[in-house]
Amino acid sequence: LNKLYMVGHEDRVWCVAWNPAGTILASCGGDKTIRLWGQEGDSWVCKTILEDGHQRTIRSGMEYFSFI
Repeated sequence: LNKLYMVGHEDRVWCVAWNPAGTILASCGGDKTIRLWGQEGDSWVCKTILEDGHQRTIRSGMEYFSFI
């Protein structure tokens, strides 16, 4: 079993989801952000941070991620 550590969120991560192609990972958490991750070589890096519009913790909603 391989473990993946991605540094970025400043609080607990509540939910993660892959896009249908398996090329982008979305994560959301207690820091009120959604982060989109992409692979670069052997590492996964944060490509985009969606941080506007949420006043509270984001715990789910990743079922809508299939459009990416």
